[in-house]
Amino acid sequence: MKRPSSRDLAMALYAQGDLGARTEALRHLVIDLLVEVEALRSALTQLQVGGAGPSVHSGFDIPCHDDTLVAGKAAYPAAYIDAAYVLHNAAGPTAGVEKLLARFYPPDTNEPREALMLHRLGFSDSEVDKFVIAATQAEFFS
Repeated sequence: MKRPSSRDLAMALYAQGDLGARTEALRHLVIDLLVEVEALRSALTQLQVGGAGPSVHSGFDIPCHDDTLVAGKAAYPAAYIDAAYVLHNAAGPTAGVEKLLARFYPPDTNEPREALMLHRLGFSDSEVDKFVIAATQAEFFS
């Protein structure tokens, strides 16, 4: 699949009346931004005092098999390799995009999206439950 250039994206975003081209450009931008955000989040959690919470890898969402790419690298470059690799990882029943989205959205739609990140940050189940209660109550503030 040919990746668009910065010029291709800019022209598509400003295309008059070509909704398909703008949608395709936005699709590329959103996925690329998700990779970047995931890399930044992972790098920051790795740098936390006391370490991060549970690994983001589960099931077929595995880190890059070439350890030489991350050996000796700082937190951000290593996290970026991981986030970029997951986008291309076709192993198992889900495509890379679904694996990337699973780092942002829980598989259970009854669990708030934020709970996933709180677990990654090392919050306990009871702390996450307390957050959910507080956030639910906040929705009724006026």
